[in-house]
Order: sequence, then C-alpha cells, then structure tokens
Amino acid sequence: MIRSVVVLLISAIFVPQVQAQDAAVTTSMDDEKSKRVEGFLDAYIAGNFDPAQEIFEKDVTFFWADLSKPMGIEDWNEAVKAHHAGFADIAMPSRVVVTSDYEEYGSWTYVWTRWSGTNRATGETFSLPLHL
Repeated sequence: MIRSVVVLLISAIFVPQVQAQDAAVTTSMDDEKSKRVEGFLDAYIAGNFDPAQEIFEKDVTFFWADLSKPMGIEDWNEAVKAHHAGFADIAMPSRVVVTSDYEEYGSWTYVWTRWSGTNRATGETFSLPLHL
C-alpha cells in the first residue's frame, strides 16, 4: 500500500512536467538527419571515414574518456582507424538513431547501440554500450 502511494505521488509530481516539456519537442527516426548518421555509422563499420568530413564541421571538437584532451577531426580519424587496426568484425547491432528538434535548442541526433569487435591480438570479443 505504501509503495502504491509513493508511486502515485511521484507520478503526480513528475508527469505534468514531462508532458509540458514534450510539447516543444518533435522526434523522428525516419528523417534525413537520422538517415545521414545511419550512413555514417555504416561507413565507420566498413572502415570508411570519409563521411566524417560531411557530417562534422571543420572546427568540431571531440572528447573521448579524457575530457581535458579535445581532438579535431584529423585526430578523430586517426583514433577510429586504430579501432579497425585493433579489432575485426566491428558491429553496432540493434542501434537506435533518432533526431529531436527542440524549439529552444535546435536539432540533436542521438545514437544508442552496442559497439562490438573481435580483438585482433587475442581473438576475444569485446563489447560495450555506446551513446553518441
């Protein structure tokens, strides 16, 4: 009984706020931006990094795990080439790509997937969740 009351209280507090935020956002999985990112990911998996030049601005800044070391597009290309040098059979199965248009913030395209590959040195499969 107490659990039900807590759930109802939480719902009463948060649901109206979420609904108010959703009114200013449109989201699509079948739009041109999402399709371009899908194509970019397919090219990355195939080891083709040329589409990065079309997707990202020339002065884009990338951050990996170390946020104190920003990288430009050339550095990014070298880093992802290392992925293919170290791993075979790179895949991103069951990925979700969506673009949301926020009235206040512009368009954002998101990717949720699982990156996987086979370590060329050990033959072991490596996998991790990935959000871009």
